[in-house]
Amino acid sequence: MRQFLCYTYAKSSSFGYSCREDFVYFAEICFKSFGDRITNWITMNEPNLLVDMSYIRGWYPPAHCSPPFGNCSAGNSDIEPLIAMHNMILGHAKAVKLYRELFQLKQGGSIGIVGFTEYFEPLRDNEFDRQAVSRALAFTNAW
Repeated sequence: MRQFLCYTYAKSSSFGYSCREDFVYFAEICFKSFGDRITNWITMNEPNLLVDMSYIRGWYPPAHCSPPFGNCSAGNSDIEPLIAMHNMILGHAKAVKLYRELFQLKQGGSIGIVGFTEYFEPLRDNEFDRQAVSRALAFTNAW
């Protein structure tokens, strides 16, 4: 639950900074402890899906949302998803920087982030459907 609170309530720079530093500290422990056995590191799995389900739809903890996206007791679906994703991306970037500077050369691994994506195909072979697919891919995958 701490990770959700860190990302949601990181409105003060000191608190947001602390959460990101906690994440980097955790990543460093993992790199040191398991780097001799793991070569492919993923900092976060599908953070865009987590943000959508937690701060837009309100289905995952902390269940924050606002109309018209959902009927939650708290939250702002216009701002909180951006704050949460911003802090997750900064935490990811700091962990990647740490790995590349201190561990990658010795351990020989790679590091990245996994985003949730969807794939669409045109229903019919016409320009209207191809443009609809292009918009759907941009909306779901390009943010």
